[in-house]
Amino acid sequence: MKTIQFFIQLNHLEVVYKNTKVFIEGTINSHSSIEDVSSGNPFDLDFYVNVKGKSEDLNDYLNTTNFIFQSGDFEFVGNYNAQSEDLNIMNSKTFGDLKVRNTQIYYTGANLLFPVNSLHLQINDDLATLKNLKIKLPGKSAVNFSGSIDHFSEFINDSYENSIHKSNFTIHSPYLDTDDLREFLKNATFNNETPTNNETRTRKEPDLQKLKEAMVNINISFYPTLGIKIDTLKHKDFTLTDFGMDLLFDDTGKLKIEDTQLDFYGGSIALTMNVDLKTNDNLPVTIDMKATDVDIHELVTRFDYFNDVDLRATDTIEGMLNYHLKANGALDNDGKVNMASLNGTLEIQLKDLKLYNYKLIMDKSILMKVERFEKLRFRPIVQTFEIRDGVLLIPQTEIQSSAIHIFVEGEVKYGKHIDVWLSLPWNNLRSNDGFTLPEKTTFEKAGPKFYVQLLKDKNNLKERKQKLKVKLRLSNRKLQREKSKQ
Repeated sequence: MKTIQFFIQLNHLEVVYKNTKVFIEGTINSHSSIEDVSSGNPFDLDFYVNVKGKSEDLNDYLNTTNFIFQSGDFEFVGNYNAQSEDLNIMNSKTFGDLKVRNTQIYYTGANLLFPVNSLHLQINDDLATLKNLKIKLPGKSAVNFSGSIDHFSEFINDSYENSIHKSNFTIHSPYLDTDDLREFLKNATFNNETPTNNETRTRKEPDLQKLKEAMVNINISFYPTLGIKIDTLKHKDFTLTDFGMDLLFDDTGKLKIEDTQLDFYGGSIALTMNVDLKTNDNLPVTIDMKATDVDIHELVTRFDYFNDVDLRATDTIEGMLNYHLKANGALDNDGKVNMASLNGTLEIQLKDLKLYNYKLIMDKSILMKVERFEKLRFRPIVQTFEIRDGVLLIPQTEIQSSAIHIFVEGEVKYGKHIDVWLSLPWNNLRSNDGFTLPEKTTFEKAGPKFYVQLLKDKNNLKERKQKLKVKLRLSNRKLQREKSKQ
């Protein structure tokens, strides 16, 4: 049987478009028996493309609407293989490798313009694999992205008529300072809708509503699942290591932060948070945070002893803290939890607490020998607190130490007011060797008491009431009246 062969070769076709040069090579090859010449004629298509130029030209090549490239250079290498029969393309396979350097990308969905050090993207048919996207933040911070996006052609053109795509990303930062991140978002956020290279840009502080819109649009655009790994995370005076978490959106559009694990002052924290992006005015959040084996000494030293000179001068600070916070609240316009919005519970377990030679307490040891306060040791403290509109309600809690036995109750609103009662049994005035821990008892069995009330109201118009005030009382009738009103 005779065979007819058609072979067409394209050698080095050069096309210039704007600031970009395109080099194309390829072949069209057909092998068919003479009997099949009149029907079908399958052709093999094989093309190679190399494109180099300015990043802005990519917008025309890719017909982008979701992302607009600005400044910088790019290089694209691609292959196209397919068969053609009866003028129909079949069995097509495409591969592309895109590298972009020192560019800016405008993400239209979130109205953000951000600088990119380097981008490396590989495309196999309609699956895009992000090998690396490196973003340099202000300061020492840096963030690297990698992952994949399916149905890439529809994604880049912001068209989802035929399918709903998904994406998976890994975000890694060797070092991230939240101040650098905030400055980055401030610089990336625009008042105007469509910034260009030549126009004056107006920067503004990140806005809660804009943040919500950005997150909703990211969900609509990407349908992403993100795994985040930060080697060192710095927030103000906090420094955390080995921080990791997963971000995803559920079927209702809520942002879910899951499987958050981080080393926390000798212990660890596990965090789950849900953020409702559908509301109009704020960002409701649900928080479930559990801390295990937090080292009190590590915690206090990392916070520079809370700027307490006497605490810094102590001989020993030891103890282990576990806590579990379950609460609902809302984020404020800075993206922080609005403390006044919190409602939920806080469970704590404090054990093996030791405090040696804390001068502030020793100097306040009225009616009792100072020696008994030199080496304070505590029995375990276990309690569940209610949080109501940001107010921490302290139920009657027994605190037993080697120096003193007290009961604490009242309420504290962070940074606003304190109203706490200390109930001290009169038998505290008996001699004490400063070493023996009292046995656990009940409020009633502890016998007669005197009381100390701690008061502070930062919102009071009277300056004297804005400072911490200590009142000695022989009765707790006022406390009982306050409790009966709750």
